[in-house]
Amino acid sequence: MAAAAPAVLAVAPAVRAESEPEPPAGPAAADPAAAGRSIQSFAAVVDLAREEREAILYGHLVADVHLVHFAPPRIEIRLSDGASGDLVRRLREFLGRQTGQPWLVTVSHEAGEPTLLEQRRRVEAERRLEVAADPLVQAVLAAFPGARLGEIHTAAPAAAADVAGGGDGDDVADDEQPAEADGEDMAAEDDVRLDD
Repeated sequence: MAAAAPAVLAVAPAVRAESEPEPPAGPAAADPAAAGRSIQSFAAVVDLAREEREAILYGHLVADVHLVHFAPPRIEIRLSDGASGDLVRRLREFLGRQTGQPWLVTVSHEAGEPTLLEQRRRVEAERRLEVAADPLVQAVLAAFPGARLGEIHTAAPAAAADVAGGGDGDDVADDEQPAEADGEDMAAEDDVRLDD
């Protein structure tokens, strides 16, 4: 029976170690390739969280963080009401792992900037107003009662230049032009033929 006691003692620390949380990975555990990264803006922090597939952290940075002050290795933020309670710790640890140096992340009561999500929504709303004010869009909406402005996409630079410059003429066939260009009205049941 005396031989069984050492086996029990050897198993007990392993069981206890499994029930304890793992110590947080600090800058010492940083990926050697990531250590020494230079982060010079809050946008770079958010981009890095996305690139490193830190989805939860990325989501919180976009939707719940109001930037008050950024001066590496220090970030001062205000958190939205829905922010995770461990967001500050997670951000500090993430930045430490990525840069190889300790970061100070503090919570402020100052208003700070709007969240990135709020900023994106404001830009989208301004763009929607701009597009809705375009005379061509207004004419289309007037011609089709009940029509609404859907998603707005910006044309790729090459496509936008082609449209603005008229292209080389090979991309659009004459019969693809709107009916108004020929002075004819096109009925809904008419077939539209596209040449290859």
